[in-house]
Amino acid sequence: YQSSFDVIPVDMVANAAIAAMAKHGCGNVSELKVYNVTSSSHANPLRVGELMDFSRQHLRESPLTEETTKDLERMTFHSSLEGFTSSVSSTIAKQEREMMKNGEGEAESHTALSRKGKRKLTILCP
Repeated sequence: YQSSFDVIPVDMVANAAIAAMAKHGCGNVSELKVYNVTSSSHANPLRVGELMDFSRQHLRESPLTEETTKDLERMTFHSSLEGFTSSVSSTIAKQEREMMKNGEGEAESHTALSRKGKRKLTILCP
C-alpha cells in the first residue's frame, strides 16, 4: 500500500518502442536489448494507496451513475500473488453462486463462467 511506482504516459512507452524498433530493425538478433522508460517522479512519488484513494474519491465526486457507484468499496491492495489469486478465485466463486441463485442461464452460463474463471487463474498462476 505504501509502495511507490512510476506512472508513465502511454505515448512515452509507444515512442520508446518505435525508437527501439528503428534502431535494431527486425533482424535476427541473438542478444537481448533492454530499454527502461521511466518518469521523473522520484521527487514527488505516487504511492499505490494514494492512487487507489484518488480513484475512489474521483468516482464518488463524479459518479458514472448513482446505481453503479452507490456500493463503491475501497479497493483492495494484495501484497502477494497468492493473496491476489485467492481474491480472484473467491470473486469467481461468488459470481457463480449469484448466477445459480438467480437462475441466469443455469448450467450454460455457469459452465461458461467457470471456463473463464479457470482461464483467468491459469494465466495468473502458470
